[in-house]
Amino acid sequence: MLPHPPPDSEHKSQQKPVEQHKSKKNLQIEGLRAIGLIIVLLFHFLCWRGDFPESSRFLVPMMRGWGLVGVGLFFIISGYFLFPVSPPHKREFAVLPYLYSKLKQWWIPWALSVCIIWGILRTGVKPEWIPSVKELIYNIAGIQYFFSAREIEGAHWYMVQLSVFLFLIICVKKIGLRLLYIVPSYFIICITFHLFKEHLHLHNAFFSTLFGCFVHKWNFITLLMGMCLRQYQGARDKTEKIAYMIYCALLCGSLFCFTASQYYTCQTVISIIVFYIIFILCLAKKIKLFECKPLVYLGSISFYVYLMHQRIGYLVIGHLEASYGTCLSVIIACAVSVLMGIALRWLCLNTLKILSWIHCRLIG
Repeated sequence: MLPHPPPDSEHKSQQKPVEQHKSKKNLQIEGLRAIGLIIVLLFHFLCWRGDFPESSRFLVPMMRGWGLVGVGLFFIISGYFLFPVSPPHKREFAVLPYLYSKLKQWWIPWALSVCIIWGILRTGVKPEWIPSVKELIYNIAGIQYFFSAREIEGAHWYMVQLSVFLFLIICVKKIGLRLLYIVPSYFIICITFHLFKEHLHLHNAFFSTLFGCFVHKWNFITLLMGMCLRQYQGARDKTEKIAYMIYCALLCGSLFCFTASQYYTCQTVISIIVFYIIFILCLAKKIKLFECKPLVYLGSISFYVYLMHQRIGYLVIGHLEASYGTCLSVIIACAVSVLMGIALRWLCLNTLKILSWIHCRLIG
């Protein structure tokens, strides 16, 4: 998450206490992000694994639907904050500075998390898989699919979707592609995939991942829901606002198309729509349910925790479950994932400081 990467301002003012930013930063969103992260952690650790003992199987159906809701919530928040709204006096959208800022926010944490997990796996904690240096390079560059290499880090599909979404944002902002044309085009692509998937060589890891990310699940639609909400808030006239309001409603309705899949139910769709409404209320500061310091802090590191949690959490559960049971091993896995996320954030901030220092020296 599926969580939204931290904004650029986080790197510039990390030493200031959170209280100083209350007037500038909506803490409700950070708290809501933390709720989504907790749901996703429990979903991956309790439901996604297929090696549960019989005694803990009752947890699986309980978390299955809620985990998908947590993932959808993260994508809604990501779609909203990824889409830039230019000030009225600035009509031109600068592509390169925007891509550079996203590169700092995404690729550096991604690359560092891959290196950390690669180093842990190289110690032999998972003897059946010790990744090679070549696999490390492929994963850092994001080209592992083209070489049928294994994924070292569990967030690869999230990064694929964000990369495609960035391309979509550039089309909307720079080329002038109308946002209202995107959803019909998306559904045409989905239908094409379903009709011709036997001829698209989906056994290839790259095409299989694209199919799973954009067609088989609702993640891309939830990204569009956040993006459209951002457009609604940045609209300059009433007609445009009404158009985007209708567009948000149509996107919410389109989620019910996924109830034919084994992954989604009507209850799951209704739940994500409820969270969408809660997110809108949080943006308008109409509710104050999530302004709790632990939740706000967890939301601020959610991207880093998400990058680390799957591989690290599965390793922890795999080593502890037989001795301590599923529930305790899952709790420990969540705690270790949060600690690894904190460490990754610290490492990213210091890496950015070093890169900034080198940049200043080269210019000087």
